[in-house]
Amino acid sequence: MPAISTNDLKNGITLEIDKVLYQVVEFQHVKPGKGGAFVRSKLRNLRNGAVIDKTFNAGVRVEQALLEKKDMQFLYRDSDTYVFMDQETYDQENVAPSALGDAADYMVENSVAQIAYYNGEIIKVCLLYTSDA
Repeated sequence: MPAISTNDLKNGITLEIDKVLYQVVEFQHVKPGKGGAFVRSKLRNLRNGAVIDKTFNAGVRVEQALLEKKDMQFLYRDSDTYVFMDQETYDQENVAPSALGDAADYMVENSVAQIAYYNGEIIKVCLLYTSDA
């Protein structure tokens, strides 16, 4: 996993801090008149959606989590899972409703979603578009 400086933070970057995945929602570099510079940030926990405020000293290195992202087509809802199909390999995958979060309310058949994986585990599902056909 690559380590990046807190000076290189950008919105949307995924970080692993204390074995928890966070996505940078907002950040601000602060250079006070006295003392060292620091970075004030808001981080969203990717597993439970909670947002925390965290302050880093400027230049501190943090672990960046690299997510694998795939566009997958939503096929249908099974009794307790959602079934998606990889548009390249045609493999089907069952996704738990908890991984979908709010996207579950907007899923319609044939819609396309981007599924983010980290170490083989589904972390996040984002609805990209719905098909009119």
